[in-house]
Amino acid sequence: MGWNDGSLSFHPMHKRHYAERLSDEQKVIDILQYMQTRFHGRFSLRDLLHTLFTSDTGSITNTSNVFLADGGDLHLMDIW
Repeated sequence: MGWNDGSLSFHPMHKRHYAERLSDEQKVIDILQYMQTRFHGRFSLRDLLHTLFTSDTGSITNTSNVFLADGGDLHLMDIW
């Protein structure tokens, strides 16, 4: 049944499948595995965070400013 046979109801043939939502821990694991693979062990979390929050490069600050909004930087420092 569907629109073509004159009925008033529509039943799609395909259902949309959504990706499973990952936990924060799984996201971190995935990112760390990517960085290890991509940079072959030549990666410094300290340098990444320092550059992320001190750089004046627009493509970096467009992303990092989200973390700094509403005292986010203070919250991150409290956790650290």
